[in-house]
Amino acid sequence: VTFFGDLFKAIIAVLIFYFIYRNTYPEAVKCIELYAGFGAVLGHNFPFFLNFKGGKGIACTSGVILAVCPIAAPICLVLFILAVAITRYVSLGSILVVISFLIQAIVFNHMGLLGVSGNYAVEFDILAACFTAMAIWRHRANIKRLLSGTENKFGQKAK
Repeated sequence: VTFFGDLFKAIIAVLIFYFIYRNTYPEAVKCIELYAGFGAVLGHNFPFFLNFKGGKGIACTSGVILAVCPIAAPICLVLFILAVAITRYVSLGSILVVISFLIQAIVFNHMGLLGVSGNYAVEFDILAACFTAMAIWRHRANIKRLLSGTENKFGQKAK
């Protein structure tokens, strides 16, 4: 239930801005969608009512991926499932998802598949990189544990 709440708050934020700006700024609407999604993820990661201590934003970022760049979602999902199935590290799967999203967003953007036009192509790439950088930064403790071999595995009781 929590996952779907996090997923849909990002999707709803993106869709609201899509419907508001799709006709007014059609050449910039994908960037506007990413900004809206980034706002949802920032609000998730740093909620003021929890003293700016929130989650890591992966479920919320997944909603942004589905809403802004749905052609990237299948590869992200398969990569997450494979990483968790093979290693049993959810954090590793999450990190691989955001890295995969960045690569796919840049490739699809420059192939013209996302409808980003003109000067907004570079801005779109930078925004996608911001999602990845923030997710990796939020997982920095997990990365340290992965490197030291102390990260909890999926299904394992916490130490």
